[in-house]
Amino acid sequence: MNIEELREGILQQCFVREDTLFASGVTANNKLDVERLDNNSDLTTEVVRRTGRLVLEDAPDFIVGVPNGANWLAQRVADRTRMNLVLLHADSDKNISYEDKHSEFIAKHGFRGVLIEDVFNRFTSTRRVLDVEPLGTKIGSVVSVWDRGNTHERTELEIPHTSLITQFIPEQLTSDSELWKYSA
Repeated sequence: MNIEELREGILQQCFVREDTLFASGVTANNKLDVERLDNNSDLTTEVVRRTGRLVLEDAPDFIVGVPNGANWLAQRVADRTRMNLVLLHADSDKNISYEDKHSEFIAKHGFRGVLIEDVFNRFTSTRRVLDVEPLGTKIGSVVSVWDRGNTHERTELEIPHTSLITQFIPEQLTSDSELWKYSA
């Protein structure tokens, strides 16, 4: 599967017309719901494989998923790469904590981790995870499935970050946007 086929597959499977509120507080009339990849095993396998390859480039000894959006992906990448997994939980107030004592132990005693995110917008969720002690000092890079953010409207991260797909998707699409064809 080439990168354009991957892009098309993700849009077809994950692009949703929906009024939503992003973690940054910005309202949108669309979103990329990467958790919908579970409905397509071939596409999921390809995303997990490519994400795992990006994770391994940083030679981490543990993987962390951004809660709610990327825990499932981090779990699959950890299984595929045989890496330790740190699971986090976000409560209704968006406070992030360790899912269990095992995850907290790995974070405290691991040397270098990679954070997996589903979709980059303004890095709000990513920064919340990096604020969890001691993760912020141990995460060497961040990997996402899609970077839909406008680089002019966000403050860049201070650590390396990469995505399988990088394509700006505005929070508010006009009614004639080409992207609506994927939301059927």
